[in-house]
Amino acid sequence: MSQVYLFSNKHNLYTSIASSISTSGEYRFTSVFARPGVPIKTTVTSPEGKEGTIYWKEHAIEVEGVKHVVEDLQQKRSGFKSPHTRHWVLGTDEWQSKYSSGSHSWKVLNVQDDEPTPSPAVELTPYRSKTFGKADPAMLMISVPDADSVFLILILVYSHLTELPRSSWLSGFRL
Repeated sequence: MSQVYLFSNKHNLYTSIASSISTSGEYRFTSVFARPGVPIKTTVTSPEGKEGTIYWKEHAIEVEGVKHVVEDLQQKRSGFKSPHTRHWVLGTDEWQSKYSSGSHSWKVLNVQDDEPTPSPAVELTPYRSKTFGKADPAMLMISVPDADSVFLILILVYSHLTELPRSSWLSGFRL
């Protein structure tokens, strides 16, 4: 069963709270900045208190007290793939993150037998403004246990803020 969380801050992913629609839990996003717009680290805390941190300058992700360099977590795959599709390995688990330009969202899929599962484990949809009508809030959908969710959210945040061209940030999260 998936949980849906809405963000409290429409433009700044570094310092916001994603509150659950159906429960009282929330994911907290906090950052330490060197100067405005230049974060040193971003920490995600789950409703159960599990934490993970992105160290931006070092390009490292810390999960369960162990710091991993992003280059060691990402695996390159041959063949035709979207430029925004990445494979991630942590322990024995393999995940695929990809950007969907149609829905303007980032998804993480579990990979089993070299094939991604059809439904996303975690999906991040940035805030979308509209000329007419109510804007779509930033949303986080989670379909995995808390043990995996923090790492997968860190993957999405890292991917969204490092791999998309700055012009695509105009309607999404910003630095």
